[in-house]
Amino acid sequence: MDATFGMIATKTQYIRNLPGRIIGKTLDKDGKELFVLTMQAREQHIRRQRATSNICTNQNLLALRATMFLSLLGKEGLVTMATLCFNKSEYLKEQLSQINGLSISNTQSTFNEFVIKTALGSDALLQKLSDKGFYAGVNLSALYANRNNEILISVTEKRTKKIWML
Repeated sequence: MDATFGMIATKTQYIRNLPGRIIGKTLDKDGKELFVLTMQAREQHIRRQRATSNICTNQNLLALRATMFLSLLGKEGLVTMATLCFNKSEYLKEQLSQINGLSISNTQSTFNEFVIKTALGSDALLQKLSDKGFYAGVNLSALYANRNNEILISVTEKRTKKIWML
């Protein structure tokens, strides 16, 4: 299985409000479901007197991988990757808005994630897409009681227009 890492950014004023752990569900390259745990290295900004956990992790391997990836990518490469994410997200949003029974919740510009509402029902739509080998997004009703028939879509630089044509 391929290893992966993520980056998160926030304004300095919000840094102490970030969660220490984020758990996600994904698929490996063979299509098997798995869970991933992302842990934040908090040593730089935690207030000892307010600490609620004692989790210390060795982030060296991930930091080394991130450093190698970003140095190979370079400043222009990072800008290119971000631009691809933004442009593909806006393109997909525009394409999905033309499908009867789908609506885009946040029509303003977004970086690489947006929410769609479906008349079909989130579970039914995600299952139909899964049957075609396409992992479409996260069913928000599984996470929030008031988000029925909504799906969070995330677009990356890796996918092309060709994969979206079912």
